[in-house]
Amino acid sequence: MMKLQSIILVLICGVVYQASCLKLNDLENEKRLNFCGGRFLPQPSQNARGVNVNLDETWLVSVEQVQTKLDHTLSVGFPISQRHILTSSQVVITGSQQWALDGTTFHVNCTNYHAEVPANTIDNLFITMAQQEFRVARGRIFFACKTEHPHKMFHAMLLELSMPINMNDSYIPCLADDITNAPVGSIVHSYGFDHRKLKHHRVKIGSFKQENGETGVIPRWVYTNKYKVELDRGGPLIYNSSGKAVVVGIKASSPHDEGASGVYFNNMIRIQHDICDYSGVCPPIIPTTTTTTTPTTTVPPPTTSPLTQNTDILESSTISNSLISPRIPPNPNSNLTDYVETDFEESEKDFKVEVEYVDELDERELEVYFERDKFNGSGGIKMDVNLFLIFMIWRVF
Repeated sequence: MMKLQSIILVLICGVVYQASCLKLNDLENEKRLNFCGGRFLPQPSQNARGVNVNLDETWLVSVEQVQTKLDHTLSVGFPISQRHILTSSQVVITGSQQWALDGTTFHVNCTNYHAEVPANTIDNLFITMAQQEFRVARGRIFFACKTEHPHKMFHAMLLELSMPINMNDSYIPCLADDITNAPVGSIVHSYGFDHRKLKHHRVKIGSFKQENGETGVIPRWVYTNKYKVELDRGGPLIYNSSGKAVVVGIKASSPHDEGASGVYFNNMIRIQHDICDYSGVCPPIIPTTTTTTTPTTTVPPPTTSPLTQNTDILESSTISNSLISPRIPPNPNSNLTDYVETDFEESEKDFKVEVEYVDELDERELEVYFERDKFNGSGGIKMDVNLFLIFMIWRVF
């Protein structure tokens, strides 16, 4: 009895774990790809200065840590599936590389560049969407040890929810990938908090920038023209791609003075496969085309001695019957059925099979002649005629 209870307990724990820590499967991801990007956020601003937007009228979320050593406890986030939220690491770590909850040093394993969010921080995070609160099950910070200026540039952080949002699938934005992306010069839309008020900024992509020292890799940053705002990170940079809302970046920097440079966003294409590995939110599979070359063998034409050819017995529609040599009667001593004439009573379509002898070659050649209406209405020879011909040819040869 005790053993049975243990088995049941293990099964229950497995179900609970799968419900809270499960990546999207292929069917769920395919559904996401088919429906994503159907709803754009409000775009009231005509420039980079920004206009207020009501958070409850959007599909954006607020991410907050209630007990923290930071002055700013709030960041914008956005769903990328029914169970996953992207935001900024600024709500969990400080510019001096410490965990904001308890001040411990931010240690990361730099072999894969990413860092797992510790359990005590996870328990202290709250996600709010349309006045509904969600808890976090686990989280990862991407490229946590690849930043030159940690007090200015914050990382993209992916949070997995303990329960799904259950929002309209078309409200979830698409993510930029190798197929869909915004080119330099594109008009894009940035969203983020400015003193706890959500704002929309209309900006333009100026360039894609590498981290210093990096070469031959996808650029780390999407760079736009500047706009002044304080402690605003984690919001999406949205591009209209053929009528779909596509996130091309996650806000990393927040210049708050007039002399600052432009704004940096974590490049979505740079982290698309890292997001896929962790959450199952994956880009579409690009079909690969392979060209196979079939080896060709040149077969030499058959060589026939001129002595075996007799053009006099080859009947063609272009040759007059008067030019054809007289037929040689069949040999009555032959053990073959040398002459066959059939007349199907149920059909008027008669045909003959004749075997002719050639004096000079002393060999037999087969000629098949059909009467004027030997073809059926569809232009083909009837099945019974074909079978009979095959049989007779086999008999002769």
